Amino acid sequence: MRTARPSHLLAFLPLGAAVALSLSYWPGLVTYDSVRQYDQALSGAFDDWHPPMMEGLWRLILPLWPGPAPMLLLQLGLYAAGMAGLIAWALRRGRPGVAMGLGLCALLPLSVALMGEVLKDCLMAGALTAAVALMLLSQESRSVMPRAGAAALVFLAATLRFNAFLAGVPILLLALGPAVLVSRLRM
Repeated sequence: MRTARPSHLLAFLPLGAAVALSLSYWPGLVTYDSVRQYDQALSGAFDDWHPPMMEGLWRLILPLWPGPAPMLLLQLGLYAAGMAGLIAWALRRGRPGVAMGLGLCALLPLSVALMGEVLKDCLMAGALTAAVALMLLSQESRSVMPRAGAAALVFLAATLRFNAFLAGVPILLLALGPAVLVSRLRM
């Protein structure tokens, strides 16, 4: 196994800066949709305007930590773990320039600003980013656990928006393993 070189650690610096910038929105910006979902989590009375997964998660967290902060940490944690996984994958492949580029992508103003806002879309983005990273990092592994974890994250993402399952289909195909990708006809 390769050891991390100091130059490789530079690829993680933009990601660290991006996370710090997103945390500067502490405890997380909330919009009308987020306020409505939080109110539903508080009351336990869910409606069909938003898929109920985010409200359900929030309801589970409420007794431990009320407010938007835990959802901000959850979505930002998933996103940061996913981006760190993508950077690690590029470094494993001997592609430090790609790793640095991925780290810099996390610093894009839209990413930083949106990840500081508590939204089902940002939670979905975090879950899908983490799922992709799990899939890429486990390509050489025969273990089914990373693929199962990625599938669970895709399932979570798909329950956050009515149209989110479409974003998860390619990741689920990768989760099925190389047998799916053997031929163009199967793909």
